[in-house]
Amino acid sequence: MPNSYIDPIKHFQTNPSSKELPSFLIADEKFFFGVKGTVFRSYYYSIFYFQSGEAQFEVGSESYFVKAGDVAIVGPGLPYRWLNRKELTFDAIIFNSDVFRKGFDTSFINMLDYFCPDADKVMEMDKEQRHNFSTLLTTLKEVRFKDAAVPGILHAVLMLLQEYYHKLPQNKTISQSGKAEFVSTFRGLLAEHITNKKNVSFYASEMNITSKYLSEILMEETGWTAKKWIEYHLITEAKTMLSYSKLPIKEVSYQLGYQDASHFTKAFKKWTQLTPREFGIGV
Repeated sequence: MPNSYIDPIKHFQTNPSSKELPSFLIADEKFFFGVKGTVFRSYYYSIFYFQSGEAQFEVGSESYFVKAGDVAIVGPGLPYRWLNRKELTFDAIIFNSDVFRKGFDTSFINMLDYFCPDADKVMEMDKEQRHNFSTLLTTLKEVRFKDAAVPGILHAVLMLLQEYYHKLPQNKTISQSGKAEFVSTFRGLLAEHITNKKNVSFYASEMNITSKYLSEILMEETGWTAKKWIEYHLITEAKTMLSYSKLPIKEVSYQLGYQDASHFTKAFKKWTQLTPREFGIGV
């Protein structure tokens, strides 16, 4: 994929006629297909429901075949694009956690398995699932400009997808595992405390288990240790701050709890192959 991307949220917000909530957007394929070969990337969560046609859908370094009835899910920071489109139509839901600030504990987003880095990005739904999902999506589109209604309907959409994700054959064993509850608890704690608690020992203590056992469970269930999960969330937060705030790199480093900017730069480059400054130029 190329080094330059279009951020759909920033692109949409430049439209002075927009009534959309700043932390939430619904758009159709016409919004995305204005420029041939465009690659999109934002630090919001993105869900695409394909209603007709087919295409090759690239997310990061992975490629998927998508068709009518499929749902594609893209986590924050991942670049994506459509290739070889054939009469493709879809609805896109793009949001960040701010949409849930009133009345919800936003940490639930980080416990949604389909937003995990190692999760499959495309889900196939059966007829009943498509009907249920379409019904909620239609309702969400009808209330899209009402900030009092959007959070509840969007929450229902996300939890329905979580149920469907666990019904996929490759995920049934994981969803029935008692250890999966430990993973969900850890990810909820991580979402709540990541900005000020970065030691594995803190999370292990909160869960009344040893640090070693916590990492063993996470490695078995997700393929990542607790330390790697902490690093991932820190870098994801850093990407968001570099993209959507005007804070200098030193201040971002300080707010994320790094000892100095050089340690932050080293950690950031390890995950992204770019320095924070290089990343900031590209967004």
